[in-house]
Amino acid sequence: MSDRRLALVLTIVYFFLVALVFSIQEVAAIIVVTFINVAILGALSNYLYKYIKSRVVSNTVALVVFFLMLLLALYLIIPAVLKEFGSFYSVIMENVKTHAWRSYIKNEQLLNFVEKLFEYLKPTAEDYVKGEIARITASIPSFALQLFFIILGTIYSLIYIDQLKKFPEMLYPRRVWRISDPFVEDLFANLRRFVQAVFVTALITGMLFFLIFEIMGLKYSVTIGVWAFLTNFIPIVGVIFEYVPVFLFSLSLGLKGVILMAVFTLIIHTIAFVTFLSMMKGYTKINPVVMLFFIMIMWRFQGLLGIFIAVPITIFISVFWKHFLRPFFEGGVTG
Repeated sequence: MSDRRLALVLTIVYFFLVALVFSIQEVAAIIVVTFINVAILGALSNYLYKYIKSRVVSNTVALVVFFLMLLLALYLIIPAVLKEFGSFYSVIMENVKTHAWRSYIKNEQLLNFVEKLFEYLKPTAEDYVKGEIARITASIPSFALQLFFIILGTIYSLIYIDQLKKFPEMLYPRRVWRISDPFVEDLFANLRRFVQAVFVTALITGMLFFLIFEIMGLKYSVTIGVWAFLTNFIPIVGVIFEYVPVFLFSLSLGLKGVILMAVFTLIIHTIAFVTFLSMMKGYTKINPVVMLFFIMIMWRFQGLLGIFIAVPITIFISVFWKHFLRPFFEGGVTG
C-alpha cells in the first residue's frame, strides 16, 4: 500500500473511532467544551508569550485570567439572570396569549398563518421550558461531574499542549508523516480559528444586545445578552433561536419597538458576520450546503450539541478533501 493510501485509510479509521466516542453525549460535551477553552486560552497564551517569553508562565497567567474572569462573570451574571428570567418568560408568554402581533399585520392570510404558528408554539414552548427545567434539575450531579472534568481537562491540556501537539505522530507510521503532519496541522489550525471566531462573534453579539437594552432603558438586558451569547455558538439556526425571544419581547414595545429591534438585530449580526469573515480569512472555506446537511443530521442524533459539532465535521471533510482526495482527482497521485 502506498504511503498516501495508508495515511488516508488510517485517517478514516480514526475519524470513525472519534465518531464512536462522540456518540456518548456526555463525553462529547466534555471534549467540545474543553477544546473551546483550550482554543481560547491558547490564543491568549500566545499573545502573552510575546511579552513574557516563557511558555509556562504565559500558560499559567492565561489560566488564572480565564478562571478569574469566569468566576467574575458567573458572580455578576447568574444572580441577574435568575432574577430576570421568571419575569421575562411571563412577559413573552403574555404577548403570545394576548396575540399582540395582531395590530401589526394587515394581510389576512399572513395573520392567519402567524396565529396558527403561535397556537402551535405556545403549548410546545411551555412544555419545552418545563421539560428543560426538570431535566436540568435532575442532571445537576452529572453536570457537576462534567464541569469537574472540563476544568481538569482544560488545565492539563494547556499545560501539556506541546506534548499533545506531538500525539498525532504516534497515530501514523513515520513514513507517512510528510503526508499526515500537514493534514493534522491544517485541520487543528482551522478548528482552533473557527472556535476563536465563533467565541469573538458570540461575545460581540451578546455585549451589543446588552448595551442596546441598557441604552434603551429596557428590562432583561442581562438575560438577552447571555441568551444572544450562548445561541451564537450554534451555527446558522442559532440566530433564529436568539431572535425569537427578542421579537416576542419587542411586541410589548409596540410597532416602533418591533421595527427598532429588527433593525438593531440586523446591524448587530452584520457586524458579527463581518468580524467572523475577517477572522476566518485565509482558512478553509466551508460549503454552506454541506454544512446545512450535516447540521440536520447531527441535530437528529446529538441535539443542540450536534449542531455545533456539525461544523467541525464539515471542516474535517474540507481539509480531508484538500490533503487526500483532491491530489488523486487532480494530479493522479499514487504515492
